[in-house]
Amino acid sequence: MTNYERIKNMSIEEMADYFNEIFDCRNCPNDRFLCEGNGYVCTKYIKRWLESEAKQNAESNKKQKAYR
Repeated sequence: MTNYERIKNMSIEEMADYFNEIFDCRNCPNDRFLCEGNGYVCTKYIKRWLESEAKQNAESNKKQKAYR
């Protein structure tokens, strides 16, 4: 199984926990005003972000290209 397959097969809860481990505050998808600096809150808001509708605009495309 590849890493991609492993991630793709995760539940939302597992994925939120995984992202919480690998994200740092600079590239977290959450609103920085909601950040309380502890893992539980981060996981909760990452889960909310994962369940939200995808927003694609010119600015987010630029950021995605910059990380590649």
